[in-house]
Amino acid sequence: MRPVLSPAQMRAFEQEAFARGLSPLLLMEDAARELHRQIRLRIPENARTAAIFCGSGNNGGDGLALARLFQKDGLKVKVFLPVPPKTAEARENLGCLTALKVPVLQELPPELSFDFCVDAIFGTGFHGTPEPPFDGWIRAIRGGRFGTVFSVDIPSGMDGARGTAARDAEGAPLCVRADWTLMLGFPKAGLLTGPDRALCGELADCPIQLPDAEPQTDLFLLEKRDIPALLPTRERGMHKGNAGRVLLYAGSIGMAGAAAMAAQAALRAGAGLVTVACGEELIPILQTLAPNAMCVPIRQAVRRPPAHDVLAAGCGLGTEAWVRENLIALLQMETGPAVLDADALNLLAQKPFPLPEHTLLTPHVGEAARLLYTDTGAVLQDLPGSARRIAEAYGANVLLKSSVSLSTDGAKGYLNALTAPALAKGGSGDALCGMTAAFLAERVARGMPLQIPETAALSSLLLSLCGRRAEAVYGSRGALTGDILSFLPEALGECGKREQTENG
Repeated sequence: MRPVLSPAQMRAFEQEAFARGLSPLLLMEDAARELHRQIRLRIPENARTAAIFCGSGNNGGDGLALARLFQKDGLKVKVFLPVPPKTAEARENLGCLTALKVPVLQELPPELSFDFCVDAIFGTGFHGTPEPPFDGWIRAIRGGRFGTVFSVDIPSGMDGARGTAARDAEGAPLCVRADWTLMLGFPKAGLLTGPDRALCGELADCPIQLPDAEPQTDLFLLEKRDIPALLPTRERGMHKGNAGRVLLYAGSIGMAGAAAMAAQAALRAGAGLVTVACGEELIPILQTLAPNAMCVPIRQAVRRPPAHDVLAAGCGLGTEAWVRENLIALLQMETGPAVLDADALNLLAQKPFPLPEHTLLTPHVGEAARLLYTDTGAVLQDLPGSARRIAEAYGANVLLKSSVSLSTDGAKGYLNALTAPALAKGGSGDALCGMTAAFLAERVARGMPLQIPETAALSSLLLSLCGRRAEAVYGSRGALTGDILSFLPEALGECGKREQTENG
């Protein structure tokens, strides 16, 4: 898993590198070469003209060094730099451009157009509102005259710590809308979790030569390559008992589908046994919708729960008083992990009740706002902080779901930044609840460390991968949650470790 840094953490890491002897000028050159390589991969071979917009700091210095590399390629490059560089490294690169007679302009001509442009105006440390002439340049870039837009490290006008765009007097974003944001060194938290992250376009990594040391951070990005380490290998001798048993308290009249979706997801994720505790009137419906799951009346389950490794509750439950009583009764008897979703969270927000030691709360942004007694805007402004505050307030692990998802135990956080618009539909949360319960149940059944935040992030990433696959077939609008779940075996097979043979 890769560290995700705040601008302050990245600056501290760079300063430590410089103190250990790394040359700032060589680091700028290394960044420019990697930016050049990444942009070359993404522009047409016949691209001939480039505009490089530079500020006065080291982000602008990267742009100046990059302009020299494109000039060397034979492109017609124009650099826009309205003020002298502030850093020695940026001044050095400006001197190189002057010697090579690369045009460096202070004003933006009205009629120019380019095949692509590079936004290197402000870095990740920017906050506030862009001032002239940069505000006009940002508007011009947003106007589409400059072809494909590549932002260096962050779209100019975005606060790197919070991922929020500056606004003009009318409230419109005063921030570059990038086609690609090229992240230098490490992913930045604001780009991945901020409310205006859509302005970043697609994200691309630009590795640079930094010391072989771990930066100080408590947030990590989970990627596809990390999945095998979190998926237990299944031997040929596996049986349903050690594949994990899930007890679901879910469903009500009018919302039986939520219970069925959670059960199907748990089964698709590999649970050996899934039992749904529900009202007796739902049992015939659920036996039809999820025939591989068993059902038990909730009045029986609260007296003597079926054998299980994980309790998951909330999907389609409703919030009546008797539901609350049943939920609390189940939680009081619970000795293993519990996953609370949907209406279980709404009941918790209405009047908190004790939670078992290893509880995972899985709120979407609206449910998170209710748990924190705030509004959704406040949650979206700071996803990592909101997740930590819920964890601290309720003494639980948290998976906070938005277009990206973040899980935490209150100390370390794990981020799934793979977006899939197909998941923006009722049923996705039910599927994620069932998948997470299944993965945790297997870990319990096999005596493995729980790793609850990591397992929650794993479930979220796998669901996103399935969402992407479903979009390729059904489109982002037409894919249903059942369609998305149908790709889970394929995703698990591709990402998981090769299963051992009977001979090991």
